[in-house]
Amino acid sequence: MKQNKIIRRTIVGSSAFAMAVSLAACEDKRPEASMFSSVEQCKENAPEGAFDWVSQCNEAFKQAEVEHAKLAPRYDSLEVCEAQHGTGKCGEPEVVTGSGGGGSFFMPFMMGYMVSNMFNSGSSSSSYSGRPVYSSASGKSYFTSDGKKAGSSFASKPFKVNRSVTKTPSLSKPPKVLTKTSVKRTGGFGSTRTVSSRSGGRVGG
Repeated sequence: MKQNKIIRRTIVGSSAFAMAVSLAACEDKRPEASMFSSVEQCKENAPEGAFDWVSQCNEAFKQAEVEHAKLAPRYDSLEVCEAQHGTGKCGEPEVVTGSGGGGSFFMPFMMGYMVSNMFNSGSSSSSYSGRPVYSSASGKSYFTSDGKKAGSSFASKPFKVNRSVTKTPSLSKPPKVLTKTSVKRTGGFGSTRTVSSRSGGRVGG
């Protein structure tokens, strides 16, 4: 009888340990992110325990601007661009980026930027990255330059995102210039088919 009690205790103890290990393994380790419509809004909404937040906001915005200039979605007409991002939310490159450079295509304005923490918030080793976000046609969701959903509102509480959403694509590969035909074929901005088909050149006719 005593031996049976010892065996039962061992089994219960082992099960509890296994459950604890399982829960630890299932802990959501995805990076946290927040979206802001401006650097000022970012500075006013520091997450709890954030390290050197003002500098992080500034640096993340600079990163977002660089990506925006190089990787913002491109369309062959204003009509096609606004159909994907909303009326009044597109323009020629020199207007959208403020760089003064021209181009035979149209781009959406950067509506804000996503700041994500790739490490542990509150640590002196924390490092935040920034990516530009663009409006969907409905204005109810925001997406990264490569069409991955970033969120639905600015200055909200930090939320978990897949690591792929925080990763900036290669800046050396400009996106394809999309036409009305190619947008229809790929499903439009933000669709999985559009995300998987991005590379340099022009699509459709």
